Amino acid sequence: MKKSEQKKGTDYIGVGVGALIFNDEGLLLLALRGKKAKNERGKWEIPGGGVEFGETIEEALKREIKEELDIEIEVTKMLQLCDHIIADEKQHWISPTYICKKVSGEPKILEPEKCDRIGWFSIEEAEKLPLSIVTKHDISVLKKRDHQENIGCAVIVKNNQDQVLLGKRKNAYRYGLYGLPGGRIDKDEKVLVASKRELLEETGLKASNMKYIGVVKEWQDSYNFIHFIHLCTEWRGELELMEPDKCEDWKWFDLDNLPQDILPGHLQGIKLLQDGIGISDI
Repeated sequence: MKKSEQKKGTDYIGVGVGALIFNDEGLLLLALRGKKAKNERGKWEIPGGGVEFGETIEEALKREIKEELDIEIEVTKMLQLCDHIIADEKQHWISPTYICKKVSGEPKILEPEKCDRIGWFSIEEAEKLPLSIVTKHDISVLKKRDHQENIGCAVIVKNNQDQVLLGKRKNAYRYGLYGLPGGRIDKDEKVLVASKRELLEETGLKASNMKYIGVVKEWQDSYNFIHFIHLCTEWRGELELMEPDKCEDWKWFDLDNLPQDILPGHLQGIKLLQDGIGISDI
């Protein structure tokens, strides 16, 4: 058989990337596979498609979603990589799945021969549908993720000019936005210890005091993230960019003139300080 006549997934193992796309309400986008889909027709599945030669996985994912649904997405993180073996159809695919967020546009069916319907579903609603092999596995992995990884801390560093310290993120979740010093809390690590550690690791500042402000529960694409917020007004050391691979720079901003592009959970933490409220759910 000529190479041009060979089919991905059937004559050789194919690579097919999928997107768990969540909207602002935390609902998951699924598509019902049509009569001319490559496999698992009549099943609900996360959108995606095959990776072309010379194309990165992220490029392929964004292209497929645009071609199929006419929306732009932001790829946030990889969920899993699995073997997608469809024994009764004699197909084998390697299928990475990425957690994504809809950035612009409203999804519509651009390939009606491959897709019968689309819809937004909660995870609980999705589990009741006839799902494709990969989508069923994706949801199972999503639900079993260690929730310890979804607990973090953020430190509001405030100077005597009533300014707060913010860093512009890069090579990280929601890169390009400003954020407070902070990060995930390690297993068995105390919250206060984590806050002091993250501040030192990121800025070179060693907190002399740390005051608890409150907690923010934020929906981040596919799960809840808990931020424990602390305030630091006294420290030792000089401000330094300690992790240039994760942050472009650190800048002081007036509390009444903050940049608009701040991480939602961190912005809400600053509002807790300003409003004197101890808990927030966004």
